Amino acid sequence: MSETRLFEIVCKWCGCLLVTVERLRDAEIAVITDHLRVCHPFESREGTPMLGEVMARVTCRTVERV
Repeated sequence: MSETRLFEIVCKWCGCLLVTVERLRDAEIAVITDHLRVCHPFESREGTPMLGEVMARVTCRTVERV
């Protein structure tokens, strides 16, 4: 059943659904990071944030594909 599972990534601050994906790849991480930079600025805007910093600001939940 894992082939029917999707992951929803939701912003913890505003509740915005950012992506629904089978797997997080660089492109999806970029979408999440862009949202956080624009809507909820990081403490430090220098460089690329570590993945752990990004994931601490979102909620990841599984959903079943319909």
